[in-house]
Amino acid sequence: VRPMRRYFQKGTEMVFENPSDQTRIANPGLRSRIIVGEAKNLHLGPGRTIHGLHASEVARYGKPEDLKDGILPALSDSPGTIAIFESAAYYAAGASWFHNLCVRAMNGESEYEYHFMQWWQLPEYRVPLNPEEKLKLDPEERRLKREIGLTDEQIKWRRQKIEQLESIDLFYQSYPVSFEEGWISKDASVFDKGRLMELRGGLKMPHRRFKVMQENPGIWKLYDDPEGELSIWKMPEPGRQYDCGADI
Repeated sequence: VRPMRRYFQKGTEMVFENPSDQTRIANPGLRSRIIVGEAKNLHLGPGRTIHGLHASEVARYGKPEDLKDGILPALSDSPGTIAIFESAAYYAAGASWFHNLCVRAMNGESEYEYHFMQWWQLPEYRVPLNPEEKLKLDPEERRLKREIGLTDEQIKWRRQKIEQLESIDLFYQSYPVSFEEGWISKDASVFDKGRLMELRGGLKMPHRRFKVMQENPGIWKLYDDPEGELSIWKMPEPGRQYDCGADI
């Protein structure tokens, strides 16, 4: 079953071809290769056709342009081609591109499928309780137990991991319970993040969405658009006064 291997460079490349120059024409082997490299290596993609791509920890990439310019153009359009972009949330230059890629996939706006890997589904993320040990849960732990069914063993593992990281924010970033939770900036709010996530569950879709367009100098109009930038949860009432606040 093992394919013929022509040569192997440790940590860089493995070529699956007939190693014999005499019989390679009649029996070439798989004529494929596995290449391992860094995203900043601009020479990984040009001159090649890639049928399988696994880009790991994409949010940590220094420049997403390296991936878009050097790797993505080499992806084959033929059936059977697969491209996987995976990462935990991380605030680096590549984070915005990866975040937008996920959002478009979730909304069905791209050719990619979105998958969220739930840490509590992995059996190794739990710590057995000692005999007679009983956990006293805080409000956040009670919420997690109620909403996603965390066991006491998983909650104990969660506590130990937070203590190890010395930061609840880093835990949210690496082990979120939702896509949104992983992208809460450590400096985004003075409010308790656990409470914010609890309130997020009660959010409702806007009543209407509009696109704002300028028709003439100083004259702006609203047009119904399901993807518009202005969301309205309650339409304004005639005769009422309204204040508008904006965070620039």
